[in-house]
Amino acid sequence: MRDALSTLDPSYFNEGVYVNLPGTVEVRGFELSGTVDFNNGFTAIASYTDAKSNVEGGAQLVRVPRSYGKVGASYEAESGVWGADASVLWVGKIENTVAGFGRLAYGDYVVADFAAHVFIDADQKHKLTARGGKPVRRDVSHSARFRRWSDGTQTSRRFLVGTVGGPRTLHVSYSYAF
Repeated sequence: MRDALSTLDPSYFNEGVYVNLPGTVEVRGFELSGTVDFNNGFTAIASYTDAKSNVEGGAQLVRVPRSYGKVGASYEAESGVWGADASVLWVGKIENTVAGFGRLAYGDYVVADFAAHVFIDADQKHKLTARGGKPVRRDVSHSARFRRWSDGTQTSRRFLVGTVGGPRTLHVSYSYAF
């Protein structure tokens, strides 16, 4: 089954800018979300989305997951001097059409994210934040697969490339509020 993106002129993706698809995309689904504040500094959130995004012909729109969900928790100290957050994101199966390979599935991965912040002055204007994240499984492809040619030409030597889970990350930032 062909999808709308496989028939597009490459100029539709000029410099990473996407334009509308020709034809009609029908989207039907639901989203559930909730937040609970325990009134002691702890807050919990959860959300789940399921959406059929079908192009003409009935196929799920490429590079759009059918479902995904997130759970998280936050703590803010009573003094307001520090806080912490944790979340887990799950992305369901995603498909992409790759010339010469057909429709391929990827996705179905989980990413965990953790963060903490501390104010380093009494006026709470200077803030340090540390954030870390990690895919739960490094062997799962997290991006669309595509073809490349080993010598840079358009020969028949092609292979699939996918991006697997990256390493643990740590980002430290400083901010000043005025």
